[in-house]
Amino acid sequence: MAKEIKAFQDKTAIGIFRSLTSQDLKTVLKAASESNAFHPSPAFDDIADFIAKNDLTKIIPKDIEIASIVADTVPAAMAALEKAGKDGTLDRVSQQLKARAWKDIVVDMAGAGGDAARTAVTSAMDEYKLLYDQNPGDRVRAGLNLIALSTVARQLDAPVPITIDRMQLATSVMKSLNEVPQADRGSNFHASKAEAYVALNDLGRAEREIGKVVRNPATNAATVAGMIRQFGDVWGLNATERGDGIVQALRAALLKKDYDHALLAPEKVRDLVEQPPPSDLQLEAILGPDGPQTFEWYRQGLTASLSVGVVRVAGVATRVGTGFLIRGGDVIPHLGDEPCLLTNSHVISDDQDDHAYCDQQKIAPPMYREDAEVVFEGAGKGVGYRFSSARSWTIKTLDATLLRFEGLAPKVSALPLAKRLPLADGKQRVYVIGYPGGGELSISLENNRLLDHEGPPQGVPSDNPYRRVQYQAPTEGGNSGSPVFNGHNWQVIALHHAGGKNITRLNQNPERWPANEGIWIQSICEAGRLEAMD
Repeated sequence: MAKEIKAFQDKTAIGIFRSLTSQDLKTVLKAASESNAFHPSPAFDDIADFIAKNDLTKIIPKDIEIASIVADTVPAAMAALEKAGKDGTLDRVSQQLKARAWKDIVVDMAGAGGDAARTAVTSAMDEYKLLYDQNPGDRVRAGLNLIALSTVARQLDAPVPITIDRMQLATSVMKSLNEVPQADRGSNFHASKAEAYVALNDLGRAEREIGKVVRNPATNAATVAGMIRQFGDVWGLNATERGDGIVQALRAALLKKDYDHALLAPEKVRDLVEQPPPSDLQLEAILGPDGPQTFEWYRQGLTASLSVGVVRVAGVATRVGTGFLIRGGDVIPHLGDEPCLLTNSHVISDDQDDHAYCDQQKIAPPMYREDAEVVFEGAGKGVGYRFSSARSWTIKTLDATLLRFEGLAPKVSALPLAKRLPLADGKQRVYVIGYPGGGELSISLENNRLLDHEGPPQGVPSDNPYRRVQYQAPTEGGNSGSPVFNGHNWQVIALHHAGGKNITRLNQNPERWPANEGIWIQSICEAGRLEAMD
């Protein structure tokens, strides 16, 4: 049936439902959640029509359980669920989703306060109370959310009609958890037990339960992301030093899991880099014996992101790509320690060959240097830096441009450039940090696996000495000019420049595959050194 559902074009939402067992229902709910958050959307009419014409009882198993639902939801999705539950077989799943929807709205609105936030927390507690009273199987999760939301309600001074005895309810939840058979104690069990310990004000035991979740190889990135949201935004643990240490450790654990990409708010990155790290004991309890080293690796990645900037049209703030700060002398020796920006020549170039090539290919030309600026949102909000000169290697060769700054250079660190490439065994991770196009300004950290490269000694480049690197899965638009880091120590191995679902493989292999592609950073450095010798 899924193939009969047309693609919905409404792209205004901030999240999707991703954990229901029915792929068809996933498609419907994804479309619903992509409706505008507080205004009617054309997509909703299509969803309502689908629900009216299809027997959802044949699509969704009656005993369906929701393991987790990530990100936010919207009223249009809630309305669709209301309609879907009218035949009586979907009451429970509908109730669970509505409760989660209201909770997510609470999280989004709690910081601003006001009547809307108070209405949301009241509605969320009403829904969770219904789940708690009507469905014994939901009592643990519903009870924990009631306790957490009651704290939010007090902070918002919301008129909640439900009386919550925090300690009594937490003790009851813990009793239910202790009765779960050993064979059924998976990641969700330990995550719930950690929340119960938080409710009982025992963070030490909570940390040990969290550690059992994040150190389990079967725990996926969505589960860890859900824990970050639950402990940080719902329970509000980041309001205390020890509680914030738990959230920080979870963020470090997330980067070690398999995921597509993470969006990081620049101001949050600055805060995370500047705040003191959790204690070694806390990191070991959550992340294991190597916890302090794992956290230091995570901090290195955050710090590296501060040296990645968004390239835009000067004075207009239209974003066109990404660039990153390097030591100029690493490419052109006589520049020494001068900080310079490296990006693609298809992003910025004064070379007429590049403009003629784009005209021939009927693609957007690069910006001229005098029209461009770069903003390092992670280091200083909204400050644009212009350029005094540029050296480009054409789109058809290295697709690279090195730019010198006009006046004072930004106060961010130059990124270290790796001398060698990782082993191309299909197991090595690489990370791409850039600024995706569209939506709010954010840093996008892409998690990829290295597929192949043309580096020495086995590499057989077709355009020697321009050696390329390929890595898994296409990135989002706007990442042109991004640094590609090795997964070991956050050194730059390549300049990202292309990606697609059907690009030619490397080392003169004529086959095609879906991949990202970057130019080996040492190919660019070698070109600069050879030029300096002429």
